[in-house]
Amino acid sequence: MDILMGLLTLLSLGGIAVGLMMCVFQQLRGRGKQIAFYGVVGFVFVFSFMMFQGPKNRSQALANPPSAQAVASETPSLPAPPSYKQVLSNLRVDSLTWEKRAFGAVMRASFVVRNLSPVDVKDIVVTCKHSTNSGTYIDSNTRTVYEKVPRNSYQAVIDFDMGFINTNVSRSTCVVDAYSPA
Repeated sequence: MDILMGLLTLLSLGGIAVGLMMCVFQQLRGRGKQIAFYGVVGFVFVFSFMMFQGPKNRSQALANPPSAQAVASETPSLPAPPSYKQVLSNLRVDSLTWEKRAFGAVMRASFVVRNLSPVDVKDIVVTCKHSTNSGTYIDSNTRTVYEKVPRNSYQAVIDFDMGFINTNVSRSTCVVDAYSPA
């Protein structure tokens, strides 16, 4: 790199000298001005590049070490990945509709799993708690939805078999209990 900078410096200085020499002659003055101008531009470019390049060798770098605060500000800090509980708190079951089938003994549910977290998840464990008209919880079912839900997205689950339920169930609420990282 130093050799290249040296050659560019010599070339630009040579261009300045040739351009100025050409300016002496009336016929070559216009072209000489151009060559001298481009020589000056090249020299300024090379000089500024060399000035902002930093220390050339190890002894110069050790003589002027950067402060700890400067180093900390230069290194980008990555945000910590969210914890399991944080991701779980951002998983929701929305738009739940369900019905009893097989003589009122089996629950078939359709719902949307929303992933509002910054990570992809899969194999979502959904628990549905069932209650009667009076609000008494009498039953619950837990099933795993083997689907991948991308971050900040959703996955529709249609006509999902939640298993056997008590025939007295009239209401049901579902939540996400667990997941696996995708």
